[in-house]
Amino acid sequence: MFTTKTFKAGLLDAFKSAHAQSIAMPALMDALNKNNDSPFSPGEVKAALEFMEEANHIMVSENIVFLI
Repeated sequence: MFTTKTFKAGLLDAFKSAHAQSIAMPALMDALNKNNDSPFSPGEVKAALEFMEEANHIMVSENIVFLI
């Protein structure tokens, strides 16, 4: 089941694991769905990223997600 809190936690874990301020979309999808009993669909990820981008938490450019 998709929740914003779960998505944000997974996103932050992906950035921590990568030791980076940016992450490519394929790597993000892999990180979000690794060991996840309810994997995020591409549509869910896109919607959540758009929501977070509007809130100025992240920026997406050329299939790369940047932590702001």
